[in-house]
Amino acid sequence: MKFGDAKYRSSELHSGATIKSPKIKWAILAPFLGLIVFVVALFIYIFHLVQKEDLEFEASRTRNSILYLYQNGIENHADILAVSMNAFVDDGRFKDAMTRKDRERLMELTHGQYSKLAKKFGITHWCYIDTNRINVLRMEQPEQFGDKVNSHTLLQSGQSGKPFYGVEVDDRGIFYLRYDYPWRADVNGVSVLIGYIETGIRMDHLFDEIEKILGVDISVVLDKSKLKDGHWLEGLGANAGKAVRAPFRPDVQSLFKRSLGLGLAVEDMVSNESLWEMVSSDTDAEGKKYWVVPVSLDGVKRKDLGYVLAFLDVTDNLTSARNNLTLIVAISIVFGLVIFWLFYRLLAKTELHLLDADRKLRLLATCDGLTGLLNHREIQCKLCEEIERSARYEKHFSLLMIDVDHFKKVNDTYGHQAGDVVLKRISKLVGDQCRAIDWVGRYGGEEIAVGLPETALGEGVLVAERIRRSIENDEFKESGIERIKVTVSVGVSEFPSCDKTSAGLIRCSDQALYQAKNDGRNRVVAADHC
Repeated sequence: MKFGDAKYRSSELHSGATIKSPKIKWAILAPFLGLIVFVVALFIYIFHLVQKEDLEFEASRTRNSILYLYQNGIENHADILAVSMNAFVDDGRFKDAMTRKDRERLMELTHGQYSKLAKKFGITHWCYIDTNRINVLRMEQPEQFGDKVNSHTLLQSGQSGKPFYGVEVDDRGIFYLRYDYPWRADVNGVSVLIGYIETGIRMDHLFDEIEKILGVDISVVLDKSKLKDGHWLEGLGANAGKAVRAPFRPDVQSLFKRSLGLGLAVEDMVSNESLWEMVSSDTDAEGKKYWVVPVSLDGVKRKDLGYVLAFLDVTDNLTSARNNLTLIVAISIVFGLVIFWLFYRLLAKTELHLLDADRKLRLLATCDGLTGLLNHREIQCKLCEEIERSARYEKHFSLLMIDVDHFKKVNDTYGHQAGDVVLKRISKLVGDQCRAIDWVGRYGGEEIAVGLPETALGEGVLVAERIRRSIENDEFKESGIERIKVTVSVGVSEFPSCDKTSAGLIRCSDQALYQAKNDGRNRVVAADHC
């Protein structure tokens, strides 16, 4: 009888049971129910705190990463600019042209190299400046010259007499990494300043790299009061953002420098440098959620050039957290109610549940103690189930009956312990030749039954032959006797061609097995249509 049968359903077995002493039960169960509610509420609160800490940790990690990448990027780009400049400052042709302020010659010498550097490293400008800080030649805009250059890096380089670099924002609101090199030449054995070379890279390039590395959208907020009216519009370009008042600096009109296309309401979304605030996308129909992480940008001239705003899309995180919380709450409530119900019933049903569990445990005893294979009773159950399934789906099913040849002689010659070892070894060899869907059982004594679902008679014979050969070729070293020779005879029957009942299939397999014995043993015989 299977567990699913009505006979073994505990609700039907004990339908007549009654719960006694309800006052005592509720006196016990009421605090227990309160404890369940408290634990569920506490778990929800802890889960909320953990989720919030995870988001704040991610925001903090992003802020630190941006700072590191920003500072490290400045150093790396400054190294690129310095290396790029070496090919020019040591070349006598460039020095001679610069000394004479020969713009045409400088253009001729520089054009090819500058184009390569611009393409390879993203260098945006290259400027030759005389000792009076007058622009001699701008490679990116050669038609503009003669103006005075007052960049902070150039002033610092002139004062120190050494290369100087730093981040600046021009009056158009464009971030630049500038590198100024004081260019000197030997004149009659004396080192004389002949001018400066100023190179630079737009910081949009660095911000793009930070975006790619971190996988987040970032934007830059600048102080618009430091920019020239109208000029900052040129720096914004076609996809410019809009002027906003920065909440972290209420006295400063700021400029939303890099447009993200997120449709975010920038107004009042940042409280200060150390706090993060949730904002929603105004234009996104799906209601995207973002953590805004403000990071202060320091420049060479001032400590608060602007802010990088990193937009962490936490929509999936929040949705996942909300779904997980809903699922956990539901599971907790269901689990609590189940525990409550079980505890309620337990007071009156303990003995009956134990008896029911004992009956189920007895049904679990389906394996043979020696070989670990299915026992005789379970073989009969499996056989009936497989016949029913094969009949329903019109499938073939093969049954193998395997018997050890002269097994009594093994016991008489080597002892029953050696015989037990042989049976265990044969059981393993048989199992090794079977599929996961096949089943193997000890039918009785030295006889083993093998069920092969969805296997026709011819295929069953092939499997039986593989089993026979594997046993014949094994030396049974585990038996403690060297080179013991054991063979088996196998009878094969098939559903439905041989018979359509379990007893009939067993009979057909046995008849084929007897035929194999009579024909000389150590062979496989397929049953005729019984």
